[in-house]
Order: sequence, then C-alpha cells, then structure tokens
Amino acid sequence: FKRQLPEHSDEHKRTVFKPVAAFANGHGGNVVFGVEKDEATVCGLNGIDLIAARDRLTQLARAIVTPAPEVEVRVHELEGKTLLVLIVSRGTDPPYGITLPGKKDKPAEFYIRRDATTFPARPDEVRNAVLAAAPPPAAILPWGY
Repeated sequence: FKRQLPEHSDEHKRTVFKPVAAFANGHGGNVVFGVEKDEATVCGLNGIDLIAARDRLTQLARAIVTPAPEVEVRVHELEGKTLLVLIVSRGTDPPYGITLPGKKDKPAEFYIRRDATTFPARPDEVRNAVLAAAPPPAAILPWGY
C-alpha cells in the first residue's frame, strides 16, 4: 500500500518499485495507491489525471524494473475515493531488479518478498529465482531407447 503515486525523487521511486521487482521475482502481487501507511485508511488519489497517472506508472515500471515485468494499472473506487492498483504478474524471466533512471551504470538491486515485506535478495535467492523459472532439463534416456 502506498499513500501517493511515485514522486520524482530517486528514493521515492526506489521505495515504490522495490516491491514491483520482488513481486515479479515471486508469485506476482499488487501495489495499491491511495491507502495510508497504516494499510487500513483509504485516503484516495482524488483530483489527479487518472489516464496520465496510469500511463506514468506503466512507463516507470518499464524504465526502472529490469527486465520489464508484465504490469497492468486499474482504477478502483472505494468509499467514494479513487485508488490505482498496479498489478504485477509473476515474472517469466527472473531475476528482476531495479535500476533508477540516470544510474544505469550502477548494478541492479534485486528484491524478494517474505510475507508482506520486501527484502534485498541474497545471492542464493537470486539464483533460486532463476532456477525456478528455468525449464527442467530434458530426461536423459539410456542408449537404445
């Protein structure tokens, strides 16, 4: 849950897109914009250009998360307030990391989810994400079959 859409600062973008990379590395997930930090109070995103906000979220996800994950942005109304939901599909090409615009020379940062928290991925977790997505090796049959 996020109170507001990503601002222009690198740190705010990092905060918003770390879970996006983690969701793509795992089973997918949703980031809901317009909910207070307590995860229960709906504040909404009223007064924004929804089409521009949707397009910006999609563009930022594609620019910051590498490789670009499959995402969709949906608009929801709750208690008369507008929410945007960034839906992240389980990735098919892990590992997914983030690299902020203007810092493409820096190594990607990789993240995973444990319960409802995003953590930096350890090397073994990055390796496991890659192995989980790889097709199983072909069965090796004995000669003559």
